[in-house]
Amino acid sequence: MRIHHIAIVVRSLQEARKTYRRMGMDSTREVRTQEKYPGDTAPHAYLGQGFFDPKQGFPVFWAMQPLGRTGPLARFLAQRGPGFHHVGLLCTGLARAKLPFVRRPHFFRTDREIRALLDPSRTGGMLIELLERKFAARPDGLPPFCLSAADHVGVRVGRLAPFDRFFRFLGFTPEAVGEDSEFRMARYRLRGFHVALFEPKKPSSAVGFDHVALPLEGMDVDQVLRALRRFKIPFRGPYRLPGETSIKVFDPSGGEWELLVR
Repeated sequence: MRIHHIAIVVRSLQEARKTYRRMGMDSTREVRTQEKYPGDTAPHAYLGQGFFDPKQGFPVFWAMQPLGRTGPLARFLAQRGPGFHHVGLLCTGLARAKLPFVRRPHFFRTDREIRALLDPSRTGGMLIELLERKFAARPDGLPPFCLSAADHVGVRVGRLAPFDRFFRFLGFTPEAVGEDSEFRMARYRLRGFHVALFEPKKPSSAVGFDHVALPLEGMDVDQVLRALRRFKIPFRGPYRLPGETSIKVFDPSGGEWELLVR
């Protein structure tokens, strides 16, 4: 279980967007939502948009601007003003779990997810939403999972310094630098596109495109390793990283792909 999003009610999504982008955050697309929890007399109608640290991904600040003057979110804004609304936790096994703290009947399913609201009187006054993603069944018998859009493209370079000037010229923003036993690393961002550069510590003539990194949801590390062995896909790892685990896999031509299990 981990934090998926922190929901905030705002008066103006446009103003919230300016604030979060000044803080260097990326954003998801804006959506117009009208959803009704079982038992509610009026729907939650709002404009919503997620904002997140491009280096970390989750958790997302989910900003909600109520639409109209009725409904739970509009009442929340009128009575309490803008601010924190709830925290969303991503979990598994929600359909089978016994949840004595769930606000009945605030438990419902869609074709994409299962959601449940916990009773604030049992959680220290905090409204908590549990969220489980549902992925389509696979005919090959593997656990359902989802590969998200590419996290970054990895490029191996001779020296980092000239590339720093090159990427700044193109409008990329430096995000992070670091090193391990094999490489010095630098990461750059242009809107939602990320490039990770790797300078070998030992002399090497191998430069150019290195790999694509793909975030993977719906399977844990052990499930991924079992699936790779079952399908006889060559791999290296796993490598434990802050907030995720990296597994390097190799396609039939020897090309490297990185799976980021979160």
